[in-house]
Amino acid sequence: MATQNSGIMLSATIGCYASSRVSQSRTEDLNYYGMVEKIVILDYYSKERIALMKYDWFDTLSQFGMKIDECSFTLVNMQRHLRTEEPYILASQASQVFYVSDPLELQWGVIVKMCLGIFLMI
Repeated sequence: MATQNSGIMLSATIGCYASSRVSQSRTEDLNYYGMVEKIVILDYYSKERIALMKYDWFDTLSQFGMKIDECSFTLVNMQRHLRTEEPYILASQASQVFYVSDPLELQWGVIVKMCLGIFLMI
């Protein structure tokens, strides 16, 4: 399957605690970025179809994997990948992004978010 810059973004809200002594949790929004590896269509006897998408996620959790430059653009290091046991998401959870190569640092891609979500025809 040939793709052209098939980038993806997943926004997730996680709960976390400041320390073990703090009983009240707080939530934080995180964005994960990756590239489409595979699309799997689950067909339930032609009554319902569900699209699962497998991604190669970039490391957005370290300073070596994601940064914001002096012009406030968000960049990901396209050579650093996140190891996960959950590479699949539903197509409805995804938003499309494109990665524009930084001409000064080729391993970094500037994230360009699309206004529309992904529309997958099943």
